[in-house]
Amino acid sequence: MGDAAVIIGFMLVLFGLGLYFYVGGLGGIIGSLSANRTIESARRREHVHSTAAVRADSLSSQPPASAGAGFSRPDILAAIDKKYSNDLTPIEIRVADLVPGLISRVSLERMGIAMADELATFKKIYNNKDDGMDRLIGDTQESYLRKIAAGALEDAVLTRTLTDFKDNERAVLRLTEILHALGEVSARERMEIFAPIVWNEGKCLVRSDVPGFRSGDRLEALRERLGKLLLGHFGETVASAERLQARLRAVLAQPGRVGEGDRAVLERYLFAGARWLAPDSSASSLAPQGTNSRTVLRLGAFEDGGDLLYDLPQSLTTIGMPGSGKSQTQVARNLLHYRGGAVVVDLKGELFDMTGGWRHAEVGPVQCFAPDRPEISATFNPLDWVRGDPIYAWDDAERLADLLVVKTKEAKDPYWEQRGLSLVTTALSYTAIAAPPEQRNMSHVLNQLYAISEDEDRQKWAAALAETGVEQLRLEAKAFRDMPQNQREGVFENARTQLRVWISPAIKAISHTSSINTLGLRTGATLYLCVRDEDLERYATVLRPLIGLSMRDLMFGGPDREAPVVTFFIDEAPRLGRMDILESMIDIGRGYGLRVWLLAQNIGQFRERYKNADGMIGNCMVRCYMNPDEEDAQRLSRLLNEREGLLDGRRKALVEPWQLSGPEYADKIIAFIAKNHPARLTKVMPQDDLVCSGRIGWPLGQAEKDGVLLTILPTSRSQAGVQN
Repeated sequence: MGDAAVIIGFMLVLFGLGLYFYVGGLGGIIGSLSANRTIESARRREHVHSTAAVRADSLSSQPPASAGAGFSRPDILAAIDKKYSNDLTPIEIRVADLVPGLISRVSLERMGIAMADELATFKKIYNNKDDGMDRLIGDTQESYLRKIAAGALEDAVLTRTLTDFKDNERAVLRLTEILHALGEVSARERMEIFAPIVWNEGKCLVRSDVPGFRSGDRLEALRERLGKLLLGHFGETVASAERLQARLRAVLAQPGRVGEGDRAVLERYLFAGARWLAPDSSASSLAPQGTNSRTVLRLGAFEDGGDLLYDLPQSLTTIGMPGSGKSQTQVARNLLHYRGGAVVVDLKGELFDMTGGWRHAEVGPVQCFAPDRPEISATFNPLDWVRGDPIYAWDDAERLADLLVVKTKEAKDPYWEQRGLSLVTTALSYTAIAAPPEQRNMSHVLNQLYAISEDEDRQKWAAALAETGVEQLRLEAKAFRDMPQNQREGVFENARTQLRVWISPAIKAISHTSSINTLGLRTGATLYLCVRDEDLERYATVLRPLIGLSMRDLMFGGPDREAPVVTFFIDEAPRLGRMDILESMIDIGRGYGLRVWLLAQNIGQFRERYKNADGMIGNCMVRCYMNPDEEDAQRLSRLLNEREGLLDGRRKALVEPWQLSGPEYADKIIAFIAKNHPARLTKVMPQDDLVCSGRIGWPLGQAEKDGVLLTILPTSRSQAGVQN
């Protein structure tokens, strides 16, 4: 009976063990016998959970082989953007994908043995007992655990949702995907970067489908061993950023290794905040027709050699110290590409000599107003723009006087300036209405101002003004007649000083008639205003009307957004004095097809002339800067703003002031473009442009006396269809 009880007891123990193995979640004896088959099945399993999870080797991050040459497939970048813009996207790492390439199977087995020994609770309990059955139970459990532990480790899946990622971690993964798409990061390197970040020092979801490793205590043991395994092979999370930065340094440090567009994409995701304009991001908005447009301008070259094109009607400005190359790189070069009408302030006449021949042969008629070259100069008489009809004469004269008189930003006594302006308006109106045709010129206007010195002359002139029947002239005559003598002499002297250059022999020779054809600008004509640099201020009273009246002629028919664009290249614009019409053109010129490009040495020049200089410059669609001085470099650096390194979280200026004013940016153009990132461009001299180099200095041919090169244009405004 006792033996029977022993046997029954032994059988109950065996039953209990079997029940424990089965119910306890370790897989039972049957599970032990089929462990290998279970593990292999788990290894082969592609996905047993939701397909919403994005594995690190999923299609969204596996570009086709052809993508290694660059982003010829924008859908790759779009897929990456879409993936990382959804905070609910889960990122998965399967340990099986790391074996054996990154984690050796030997390491996996050793870690599995260590975990099995830790979980072998029966052996720990019965190891020191003499009972053979107890030791058998412990050994059986340990043997079984060793069989499945390595499989559980290999079958483990690590998951983190993007919303749990820090900004720098997300940036690391995104950049890794982009480099992988460019062929600059291998699949192995990519997994080395992903694994530590997804693992996140154990702060991620861990699961394994191997039977026996679904309960909390078993998963905790699995998590602990995974941590040691991943830390030993990949290091801490910070190691991922270091690996990526090493790859980025290698890619960005080697010129031409990736295209300019790809480089811009990398920088775009490397930093938050301020960034440079990418070549492909501006094409559709700034130059919809590309190089096919006749009026497209070239602002400078990107690093890949392609030009930043601009073909909008809004105005531009360029600030660059003397010798920075602004006239050559942005005016001369454009005149050898641009096929629209143009008015060009040409200091020293170099632009005319370089570009006039080609523009005449290929674009349209060319005229040159050049006081120092009367043999080729066109002629310009501003009185031709003042109608003789008393109804219109005063208004026309007032607009002309505003251009003839160079106003200062803050006159010591505005009264004198205003009275001088009224006097000039009066003289212009009277000349247009009463003078015979041969005297309708600026010389006659000046003669009037000089002749009125005695009281008798003043009385005669006042009487002549009143006899015209024009109300404004009668009132002005009374005001001058009643003015105290000293005050009157001051006003007259101010007016004479402003207009004195009109009686110089050089100007008189080319100002009695008008051969300037402003209306031809719409069809591609070019007007060069050629004066020596040292004479610019002296001739300002001549150049200002040429520019302003050309604009008014082109605006005569009212706003027309379909009109061919005419560009005014105005070098040293502030030195011409404050021109209200320039401020107006920046604001409204686009509605008339008039585009102004102002060039100056520094911002201070504008501030000396214009009360709202900063607003005037700010209203330009494009603002370019070259070789700034230290003060302007400080301001530009602030305008360019800061960027934050998404990998390290540090903030720094996009460009430091010392870089902008130093040799690193000596050949660069910084362009601010409204509604776009700033552009970092390289200066291109005309002789370095393959197209321009073949167009420089084309022969001008035999110049006609009226300033028209090898073409016949109307020799007066009346012949051009403009009524005086």
